[in-house]
Amino acid sequence: MRVPRSVFDIFLSSTSADLQMHRTKVSDMIARMRQCVIRMETFGAKPIKPLSVCKNEVQKCDALIVIVSHRYGWVPSIEEGGDGIRSITWWEVQWALDADTPVYAFLVDEDAQWAGEREQDRLTSANSESLFVEIGNSVKNLQNFRNFLKNKTTIDLFISADDLAGKIVTSLHDWLLEQAITAERATYQSRSSRPVSALSSLKVELEPSVEIGNLYWREQLHILSAHNFSRDVVADDRLALIAGKANTEHPALTGAAIRSFDARLRPQESKPDDFTTAHAALLVGKASGGRYLGILPSAQLLIIQALDERYTSSTADITAALNSAVRSGARIVCLPLGGAREDLAAYEPAFRAASELGVIVVCAAGNEANKELFYPAAYPHCISVTAVDTDGHLAAFSNYGNWITASAIGVEVPVAVENDSYSRWSGTSLACAAVAGAVAIMLKSNPKLTLAGIKKILRNTGHKIVPDKGMRAPNGLRILDIYGAAVASKDTLGNSQAPQRVPKRKTRGTRAQNIH
Repeated sequence: MRVPRSVFDIFLSSTSADLQMHRTKVSDMIARMRQCVIRMETFGAKPIKPLSVCKNEVQKCDALIVIVSHRYGWVPSIEEGGDGIRSITWWEVQWALDADTPVYAFLVDEDAQWAGEREQDRLTSANSESLFVEIGNSVKNLQNFRNFLKNKTTIDLFISADDLAGKIVTSLHDWLLEQAITAERATYQSRSSRPVSALSSLKVELEPSVEIGNLYWREQLHILSAHNFSRDVVADDRLALIAGKANTEHPALTGAAIRSFDARLRPQESKPDDFTTAHAALLVGKASGGRYLGILPSAQLLIIQALDERYTSSTADITAALNSAVRSGARIVCLPLGGAREDLAAYEPAFRAASELGVIVVCAAGNEANKELFYPAAYPHCISVTAVDTDGHLAAFSNYGNWITASAIGVEVPVAVENDSYSRWSGTSLACAAVAGAVAIMLKSNPKLTLAGIKKILRNTGHKIVPDKGMRAPNGLRILDIYGAAVASKDTLGNSQAPQRVPKRKTRGTRAQNIH
């Protein structure tokens, strides 16, 4: 089966000498987004005229970025295939518009400081009447070109190379996600899209919001020690959550940096749901005064919506959401959804493709209390997570088996729900969020870690699950210790041994019905 396309060709159009630094910055940023930049420096030798080369390259591209400063650039003559008026940059934009190719136009702010040469500066060295006329025409045509872009596109202004690069990334972000969904639909359109349940029940008993036990939960995972060791996680866009719609007005999320994108086949206005709010808060919660903190309060989170209001999704929507996360540049994806049906195995190529691009997908192992494979967690390209209670025993509802990668506290976890309340929930999806956050800290400690290295660390740090009469966990499965994992991550191969902690005693709390 064909793997969805992951790389698009983006044409970079601008004058060269005055924008060399800007072109380099933009090219680097687009490359970091895992896209291919097509620009004049990469054309190579061609047996045809320059104008024809540019036209061919533009017509093959998926999008065009045009950068305009204070120079007009080369104007092809009629003999060269032009009209003697429009510059090569103008022609490139026109060809893209004619082909219905998206054009993103960035114009230098005329009030911004500019150290480079302006078109009119050439007048000081002009030594002939014809050159004076040529420069005058260039100044006039440059303004006409700017007006053309303002009429044909929605422009953005920039003041520096760094400012330009940041704005281009922001502008391309949603377009790339939309392309991801289109590609995913085309790949799986011949397959039936099966329903996937997000949870067994959302009926939970709310506890007084005064005592949420968030600090105790964080201490069990040794989050504070991990942050002190790794100096916290730098805020970026490399963490994604595939779920529903979060209530970003909840006190636990009002201080968090969250962006959202709807990846469903039929996007429609949805109400925020407790499932997504709870998991977002576990990852990046940042309530004022430190009253509720997630694992990564300084990180930015991209929430990709795949759930409907019934807390169900489809395999097609989930794989589309995954492809969107990859396109967004996410390095870690928290995926607390899944199902046990064999037909879900047909979507394995999408997860393999994400893994090959270096994306770490962390999945919930399911709440059926059996050892049947649960997808997508059972894919070897993912990290599968089951849940343990605060005494270190495998949770009664947790799935188990040798296909499980890791375990984490997933019983009576304090979560943010409704408008301003808190509760305690149980489920492997909560353990999944904990491990996703841990992976982010591990990669902060060592950005070179691979999926195999991360799995090895998770299987070799932390305490082993405490045996009991009905022991169902695979031998040697360990409980997440984020500090221990961060220390071990300093070794690329994951061989370091971190200090072990003594499990803390269980505190009282109301157990909610299980969720994945």
